[in-house]
Amino acid sequence: MIFSEGRAEFRGRNHDYDTYTEIAVSPEDDIELRRVRITNRARTRRAIDVTSYAEVVLAPPAADVLHPAFSNLFVQTEISAGSGQSSARAGPAPRASRHPGCCT
Repeated sequence: MIFSEGRAEFRGRNHDYDTYTEIAVSPEDDIELRRVRITNRARTRRAIDVTSYAEVVLAPPAADVLHPAFSNLFVQTEISAGSGQSSARAGPAPRASRHPGCCT
């Protein structure tokens, strides 16, 4: 593991493959970038599944502390078909899920 300002790198080595994960946070924008590289060193072809996890919080830290579950309720995610990049943004509560007389 290598940690530096705004960036973390993780390297792993197994007998058949190497892994490298880089996570960077932009100092100017509210974004996090992740890059994963897996190198197959075996002589046989392999099929693998890669899973990543991130907790998306789109509220100021104080609001998240007060209502941590609420701040994640209306996050919409999207994956770009061509690049495989994913993005998340906050959206309003869906109309169907609003309680009558509660919200306008």
